[in-house]
Amino acid sequence: MNIVSTILGEDNVSDEAAALGQKANIEMVERFDQGDYTLVLFRNPDGTHEVALTSNDKPFTTAASQAKAKPTAKRPSWSFTPVAEKFGEWLHTYGTLAVGTLNQTRSNRYHSLLSRMGFQAGPIDHVKTDDMEYWSFDVTR
Repeated sequence: MNIVSTILGEDNVSDEAAALGQKANIEMVERFDQGDYTLVLFRNPDGTHEVALTSNDKPFTTAASQAKAKPTAKRPSWSFTPVAEKFGEWLHTYGTLAVGTLNQTRSNRYHSLLSRMGFQAGPIDHVKTDDMEYWSFDVTR
């Protein structure tokens, strides 16, 4: 089982996503579950660290799953504080963290949220290829 299927379980991983995770040699460092969400810290082959956030009812490994907006309540049924604390812990341990998504709206939301929480969110970079678009930014303390 590769890194993507280890995180999400075999039933939530497309063949393409599983192959990509294995081919890219991405290592999962830590997983943190809070309420309906999972925060995952990855180490890329170049030594950089990247954070993924997903709701537990859908995978974050496909563009289709990220394209649909999930209705959100005005107040989540759980506190975001533990997620912010875990994110801060990872920043302290690993330094700069990359945050990215295949959904521009979510990228903007994450950027705004992390900035309001006191983290230094850098400018959002946009990469577009023939078959995907990706928005990401670096976060520091």
